Amino acid sequence: MDLKNISKYLSFILRHQPESIGLKLSDEGWADINELIEKTAFSVGARYGKPILLKVDSKQMHADGFDFFKTESNVWLVDHVPAKYLTNIGDSVDR
Repeated sequence: MDLKNISKYLSFILRHQPESIGLKLSDEGWADINELIEKTAFSVGARYGKPILLKVDSKQMHADGFDFFKTESNVWLVDHVPAKYLTNIGDSVDR
């Protein structure tokens, strides 16, 4: 997805239909960024089956000697993530 499509999607969610992904805005119209990311991830992931959200303990991985590298599109990658660094933080948008 390119930046233009991402911008359009986020504008649609934040301006018109936050409820379409289960997002609730404050009375002033603000969204919690962590909730926005989580709800968006679940919404996108649900297109391909039942989504789950995993947290990666990248700080500990780095401390343990794993090498991370940054792509040209500013995404940080690592060759593999052992299971001990993963925590399941959700399997439903209605937690």
